[in-house]
Amino acid sequence: MSDRLKNKTVLVTGALGGLGSATISLAAREGAGTVVLADLDEGRVVAAAEQLRHDGVSALGIALDVASEPSWESLVGRLDAEVGGLDVLVNNAGITNRFGVLETRLEDWERVISVNLTGVFLGMKHAGRSMAGTRGGSIVNVASFASYTGYRAASYAASKWGVRGLTQTAADELGAHGVRVNSVSPGFVPTPLTQNAPNLVRSFSDATPLGRTCAPGDIAAAIVYLASDDAAYVCGHDLLVDGGFMSNTIREIRA
Repeated sequence: MSDRLKNKTVLVTGALGGLGSATISLAAREGAGTVVLADLDEGRVVAAAEQLRHDGVSALGIALDVASEPSWESLVGRLDAEVGGLDVLVNNAGITNRFGVLETRLEDWERVISVNLTGVFLGMKHAGRSMAGTRGGSIVNVASFASYTGYRAASYAASKWGVRGLTQTAADELGAHGVRVNSVSPGFVPTPLTQNAPNLVRSFSDATPLGRTCAPGDIAAAIVYLASDDAAYVCGHDLLVDGGFMSNTIREIRA
């Protein structure tokens, strides 16, 4: 590793999931001064941070409801007080609901939007204020390949299109304060929910020029690049990490 995040305090939301865990692990290997794990389950996130400390990593585990403004205010205030602020925010927390417009219930729509889009807004608002008022920093928002296409998951697709748009808006506003804002759009990432849908996973692999689906490590590498000084002049950009999937104009996806 090259110490690209040396001495930086790195906060990752949704830290208990596959992508969050991969990002935390890579940030630690890249020399992060402190990694901050944020997730809903306080017991599990505190235990995960304790395990990292046992392995020699400086880590904090903090419960966070990304859709709650008081929760964000408490977390950012604690980091300002305990570690002197924040250098990197990775807005990774997200949920999905795989129904189209006609089948999506209003309560499911609102829940997905609150986590995937409002959560990103609140993170940028409060962490951005802290970064802008101290030493600058980098914010990386996790969008999706679904923000480039007509993906048949109404609330999820809408939230991720929103994340890309909000990223550009924030980049313009915060860039003047030394805070770079970018996003990463992962390709299709198999999850425990897709274990019972092997045809779907195989279809995405077959439709991807690189011949496989996306792995958490693929996305973690892109996030760390954007968070690091290697990307010092990258701001307002979305990095599509999809193995060429969106470049394949003839795609057949089978459920």
